[in-house]
Parts: sequence; structure tokens; C-alpha cells
Amino acid sequence: MRSIRKIGLRLLLIIVVIVVYEIGVRYAYESYFASVIYTNREKSQMAGTIETLYCGTSTMQRGINMDVADQEMDTISFNIASSDQPMDGTYFLMKDMVKDNPVNTVFLGVSPETMSKDKLATKWKSLVVDRLDGAEDKMDYLIHGSSIEEWPYLLLYSVRVDDYLDFKAVKKNITKKCSKEFAEGSTHDKYYRGRGAFGRNKVYQAEPVGTLEQRKSAFNSADIYQKYEDYFKKCIEFCQEKDIEVVLLYPPMTGNKINKYKDITPIHDYYGEIAQEYGVEFWDFNYYKDLKTVFSNEFFEDEKHLNGEGGKVFARELAKVYRAYQAGEKTDKFFLDICPFYLAAE
Repeated sequence: MRSIRKIGLRLLLIIVVIVVYEIGVRYAYESYFASVIYTNREKSQMAGTIETLYCGTSTMQRGINMDVADQEMDTISFNIASSDQPMDGTYFLMKDMVKDNPVNTVFLGVSPETMSKDKLATKWKSLVVDRLDGAEDKMDYLIHGSSIEEWPYLLLYSVRVDDYLDFKAVKKNITKKCSKEFAEGSTHDKYYRGRGAFGRNKVYQAEPVGTLEQRKSAFNSADIYQKYEDYFKKCIEFCQEKDIEVVLLYPPMTGNKINKYKDITPIHDYYGEIAQEYGVEFWDFNYYKDLKTVFSNEFFEDEKHLNGEGGKVFARELAKVYRAYQAGEKTDKFFLDICPFYLAAE
């Protein structure tokens, strides 16, 4: 019995040493402007007040200006989207947020490209793990969303450090993290717009396209990774079980990006069928009647991501549709039966 007790104490000591070491390494080597620091801090400060969630990948993270959205829709919201975020990650983050907040509306972004990847980089999965609060949720995601080989990278920040000899960066990080500005939250990346959202100032430099020809689509629903389709549906089911309003949302893209798909109709139909199956709204802003005039290239940073100003425009247009929906009006009037880029100019 005494030997078992000694072994237990030694294991506990080892765990304590590892935890302290990891905290120290993260403090020294994680950049002071890393968005996850500010996202988690704001999430903690806002706990118990968040009513609206924006979920999905980078097109959602960069597509919504939170201040404009909240003002236009009279709500308190948070953005839990991130680059190449896997659908199982979205599911667990959503559950984590709902547990601590009076969430009543979820805008669930769609991303056919990400859902078609059966393997996503471990670094994108780490963005999920780092933002999950509960140990139980973290463990669930480790078990269901990653392989055992990925666990060291996801759990131990020391594994993520590329250069332990970069003492210049360490000195700068520690100095900044000890500053008043860091405590007040003003040392974040200049493109971080608060509450999980991003918005770059870059403007997409490309010639605007006119009428596009529909060809054989580069999208095939058979390419969707079954696991991510299952979790996409689980997100909807979870919201419905919790009596949370859920809207499937496809942020607008440039005509150049739409042209690369050759025909986005199958994408629209795929998500439209899921929306119909669950009786929820699907607002495809690539079918938005004013897509070509409202979302010009000046509001994008690249062919598919809205920039800082574009996030404001999208927030206003989304709010316009949402207010009509809340008033009991049909949202069909805002959308066409076909992407506007496939219609000849009048």
C-alpha cells in the first residue's frame, strides 16, 4: 500500500512539474498578440451574456463585423469560427459556448472546401483545443476529432515551439505581457476585430467579372467527408434540441472564386437539401439578388474573404434579411433562384 502511495505521489509530482513547465513555456514563447489570448479573455469576460454565435471557418471569422452586427440585430454575439475549422471542432466549441451562455441564435457557416478535406492540419485543430474551456470538452475533441499522434502537439505548447533559442522574441513577449497595455487588451494583432472576429484592410486587386458561363461543376457532394457531414447535421440537431434558432449561412464570394467552381449550383443544392431536411433557413449570399452590386471586389481581401469594410457591409445586409425573417416575412425576396453571375446584364 505504501509503495502504491509513493508511486501515486511521484506521478502527481511529475504532472505538476509538466504543467508548470508548459505554463512557463507558453507564457514565454506564445506571441503577445496571438488572437487566442484575446478571444479566450473576452469569452471569459462575456460569459453569461452571449446570445448569438457565428460558427464556421475563415470566411465566417473574417466576414462579420461584430459591432455592426450587434447594433443592427440588437444582440450580444461572439464569433467562434477559425481557419479551416473542422466541423467536429465547431460542434464542440458550440456546445462549450451554449453551456455558459443564453445563446438563442446560431449562424452556422458553410464551407464545402473544408468539409471535403478528410485531413486537416493539426495546427488548425489546435485552435479548437485552445479555445475549449472544459477539460471534458477538450478530451471529447481529442478522442473524436484527432489522432493519438496529434495529442502531444494539441496538449503541450512546448511541442509547438519552433525555435527555443529565439531569446529576442521571448524578451519581447514577457515585456509586453507584463505591460499595462496587455492587461487592457490593446496589444493584439491589428487585424483582430474583437470577440473572435478578423478583418484585414487589404483590397482584392482583380478585374471584376461580368456574366459567367455555367460549366460542369468542380464540386461533387460525394467528395464531402462523411464525418464532417455528420457533425454538420449534429450541429443543427444540437441547436434544435436546445431550442436555439439556427440559420445556415454561405458568405458571399467574388465572381472570380465562383468562376473557379465552374458552377456553384450543386453547392447551393447540397446545403439547401440539408436545410430542407431539418426545416431551417439557408441564406446563400452567393444567390443574393444584389450580390454583384453590393459585394464588389473592394470589399474583399482575396477571392473569397471579405476585408474589414466588407465585414461591415455583410453585417448590415445579413441584418436586413434577419430582421425581415424575425418579422415573419419571406426571405425569398432577397435571393434569386440562380447566382446573379450566371445572369446576363440587363
